[in-house]
Amino acid sequence: MKGWKLLMTRALVLTFVLAFAGLDLVAQDNPLDPPGGGGGDNSGGGGDNSGGGNPLQPPGEDPSNPLQPPVQEKPKEVLRRGTKEEVDAIEAKFKNKEKGAECKRLKLEAIAEAVAIDDVRMVKMLSIVSDPDKQKDKDILKAGEEAMKKKVAHLEGLYRNESEEDRIAAVELALSVEDPKMLRLFGRARKDMSAKIQAIAKKGALAFVQGLYKSKDYKTRMDAVMEAQEMFDDPAMAKIVDGAARDPHEKVSELAIRFLAAKKRPGFCSVLNSAAAQALGRKKVDLAISYIRGMGDSGDPAAVGMVCKFIKSIIKFDKADPVEVKINAACFDALGRLKFKDSPKKIMSYWVQVIDASSKEDSAAKTEEGKQVAAKYCNACAGGMSELCANLPNCDKTDKLGEGQYLKDIYDNWKRWYDANEKRLPLK
Repeated sequence: MKGWKLLMTRALVLTFVLAFAGLDLVAQDNPLDPPGGGGGDNSGGGGDNSGGGNPLQPPGEDPSNPLQPPVQEKPKEVLRRGTKEEVDAIEAKFKNKEKGAECKRLKLEAIAEAVAIDDVRMVKMLSIVSDPDKQKDKDILKAGEEAMKKKVAHLEGLYRNESEEDRIAAVELALSVEDPKMLRLFGRARKDMSAKIQAIAKKGALAFVQGLYKSKDYKTRMDAVMEAQEMFDDPAMAKIVDGAARDPHEKVSELAIRFLAAKKRPGFCSVLNSAAAQALGRKKVDLAISYIRGMGDSGDPAAVGMVCKFIKSIIKFDKADPVEVKINAACFDALGRLKFKDSPKKIMSYWVQVIDASSKEDSAAKTEEGKQVAAKYCNACAGGMSELCANLPNCDKTDKLGEGQYLKDIYDNWKRWYDANEKRLPLK
């Protein structure tokens, strides 16, 4: 019993000792805190990083990320106009009459000095030495390319300045630089608040794109067409795209034609008409069909007559030319897309020719291939009528007109429907 009481007494003493020790620990500084870090209120070196803080944190940086480098603003580009004497001296140095290593040394010095001056003559000089077609010395070419990169970056920065003088200088100097970045600069400058800058940028962009389109490489000409499309509001740029629609390379012409067709420019069907004829002449049947369908999407009433001119004989079924069959079917589809009063009249007139030829002994299809051609024409005419009715009011009862045992049954269904609804169709 005495042993038990002694044990209880020791336990109580130990509890009190630990309690007082805990209170003492709370009052002391945390040994893991930096010197002066303090306790609960974090005074003397807390959240504002004043008077202490993290000894590894450099002053003035974000205390939440000690590894983050200090944020530095990009230095502002400064307009650096040189005097006539300075420019003359650099040009003279570049055109020196020395020989060998001395001549090259002077040229390299001239290139380095030209970068530091904002002058049209200096920019033109850099354009020459950075052009592989004009500069054959590899060392000078490399120096010229590096110098031109710096000049381009400088002009981009100069245009970002608030000063109108700086921005004018940037776009004026950019006129002599053949670099895609300068074309983007012109694109921004065309929307500048300054009318003078807009005029310079417009001139520069046009000259740049015209230069691209003169290339013998069709891919470069495609780039020119795409750039001209971005600035299509400029009549001069629109003229480039119009001309590209007749480009000898089909990829360039197709790029321009598809863009112009989407624009639905008045009178554009004549361009599509010519392009389709040229494509057929080059035996590019699918491309010609694409242009014919583009005429169908043009919304131009003149397209009805143009499309019909591509329709060849539709009463020859046996041994029919497969190309003519494809073109004829595409034309019926295009007529259906042209929602004008003449469109259904043309479709029905061609369709009746097919039906009449199919019913006569001397012209009816004798072979299986011929019967398929006749069926294709009838289906194409029916498809054209369905296309014409798409999204038009009073055309909601055409879904069962395609039913019938014979080709003539489908034609008769559509003929009755058309005769009953012709005057009510909202066609132009």
